[in-house]
Parts: sequence; structure tokens; C-alpha cells
Amino acid sequence: MGAVLSEYGLFRILGFRSPEMIVKLNGQSRDVPADTTLSDLLSELRILPERVAVELNFNIIDRDSLQRVRLKEGDSIEIIGFVGGGSC
Repeated sequence: MGAVLSEYGLFRILGFRSPEMIVKLNGQSRDVPADTTLSDLLSELRILPERVAVELNFNIIDRDSLQRVRLKEGDSIEIIGFVGGGSC
């Protein structure tokens, strides 16, 4: 499956800034460019999708959908990292 380049990704490659919107990321307000996908956000944060679970507005998002799901003004995103542990 080929990579999908969102408008946000194209703006970054060309050195332009797109209009911004505010979302909540792990409880904190954050400005993100309009048309940002969850995949774009993880990339910007340098987070590997394989290492986290992503919740958008109280719904877990399937990893295969991260490139298709576009953020909207006011969205609430939780990124939960996996933690390995020792024995009990």
C-alpha cells in the first residue's frame, strides 16, 4: 500500500504553513495545521504508530485508519504508550 500525502504533509514539504486549529492532545491545548491527519500528528511528535494506541474523542482508532482520519477543531486526542514490565 502506497503512502498517502495529506495537504499538511505537502505544505510542510513546500515550506508553507497551513491555517491552524486547536485540538486537545493528552489534555493540553495544541495548535495543529488544518487538514492534519492522526498520522501527521504522530509523525510531527516523532512517535511510531506501532508503539502507541490512539484515542480520538473517546474512540480507539485502528492503526490502519491513522492516515485517513483528519482532525477537526476541538478534537480530543489521547496517545497512550505501551509499557513493558518485569515479573511480579
